[in-house]
Amino acid sequence: MFPTLRMAESYSDKMERLRSYAVEALRFYDASNVRIHFLGHSENVTYRLEIGGGALQQMGRLRDVPETFLLRLHTPIHRLRSDQWRTPDVIRSELMWLETLGKTTGMVVPQPVANRDGDYVTVLHTEDVPINCTILRWVEGDHLAMDPTPHQAGQLGNLMAHMHQQALNWEIPSNFIRPHYDPNTLDASLDSLQRLVRERIFTNREFEIFEEASLRIRDHVNRLGPASSVSGLIHGDFHETNYVFHRGEPRAIDFSCCGFGYFLFDIGYALRHFLPNIRHSFLESYHSVRDLTGVDQTDLEAFMIWGSIENFAFHAPLHRNREFLMRAAPYLANNHCRRFIKGQPFLMEV
Repeated sequence: MFPTLRMAESYSDKMERLRSYAVEALRFYDASNVRIHFLGHSENVTYRLEIGGGALQQMGRLRDVPETFLLRLHTPIHRLRSDQWRTPDVIRSELMWLETLGKTTGMVVPQPVANRDGDYVTVLHTEDVPINCTILRWVEGDHLAMDPTPHQAGQLGNLMAHMHQQALNWEIPSNFIRPHYDPNTLDASLDSLQRLVRERIFTNREFEIFEEASLRIRDHVNRLGPASSVSGLIHGDFHETNYVFHRGEPRAIDFSCCGFGYFLFDIGYALRHFLPNIRHSFLESYHSVRDLTGVDQTDLEAFMIWGSIENFAFHAPLHRNREFLMRAAPYLANNHCRRFIKGQPFLMEV
């Protein structure tokens, strides 16, 4: 039996409880001689697994050399997203895309590992709630220690464009289910930010500016329309902790937020994390693979702001992020949203 979740659970008790889930999940993979290292708790609880030679049997094959894997317990640190994101079929669909990306493009992305029943999702029936678990092959590489260079930004633009191109060309299976990033998602994010006004993390005026910018974002979305050439499967969370570089080449990781949305959402979300003077390198490289003709600067700025609002909403429930939000809100309101509302470009400046 698993330990019961208690209202006054200490941090150490929580860590012990989560680790017990990780140990139990490994029993479904015939794994032994495993070292488990806690990585973090955000959208999922994640552990790095170091497995000795001959310790993991998968689909009838015994591995003879030490390997590294990622174990995910699909239980979020807070419930911003709906429970739909954590259902077995939705998780299987993420893994289906990863498997297809690896097979059809040659990209190095995390590859799913089936349990001994041949399923990519293992369900633990705890005393609290069922928890879905998955194991992925570890992607070798390092996070950048500083801001990307123009060359690295270009490599990342090329990588994203190839992901989007594969998504366009792939005949998605009928049983593939992933959530959507659409104007309703934007509205839900704004709703979740209202609590920050009540708690005086945001001012009333800052929130009003976010609302006005969101109305203009909707205008851009309506202009783009639902055409398949502008939307499809996207990564949904492409930033510096969700890609690594290995021998000079970028690799995308952590697809847990992937879903259906505008390709410009992925681009705008990524641009937020680049210095203004290298954003053009990302865009030029992306354009060399997927044509961005017809996309103007204000389109990109609209999706950048949408990405920022989505990011704020993700951080909002956690008290440890309040200082960040208090600093970031005035910057977004004054340097991005105000200028966007007035039609003043900011993409290559701030």
